[in-house]
Amino acid sequence: PFSALYGNSSGGVVQLWSADGDGPLQTLLRSTWDSHGSRTFGARLLGKSGNVGYNVAASTFDTDGWRDHSAARRRSANLKLDFGIGETGKLDLVANAFDAPDAQDPLGLGKAQVRENPRQA
Repeated sequence: PFSALYGNSSGGVVQLWSADGDGPLQTLLRSTWDSHGSRTFGARLLGKSGNVGYNVAASTFDTDGWRDHSAARRRSANLKLDFGIGETGKLDLVANAFDAPDAQDPLGLGKAQVRENPRQA
């Protein structure tokens, strides 16, 4: 029965909540470039307008990878709106999008394979 809500994670579940929009507009822009063609970009808007709080975020990650067959590309977007209802009520609307069309996995290597060629797939 619990797997319908939290998945079939036998080791436990860590449940995280997105921040509520509260107060004046806060913005965050972040970008990184790293070795092996790795780059990230992220943006977030967080705040409250009237009785509607908002948390809007988007991010990208691209890498050519260090090993053969280890390139990856991911895109994600998240939206959380919380509407104040009456004195104590609240309605949350949450939407998420995730796309990872190029998520190559070079798999693991044994000691002999690492000695031979650590970049092999």
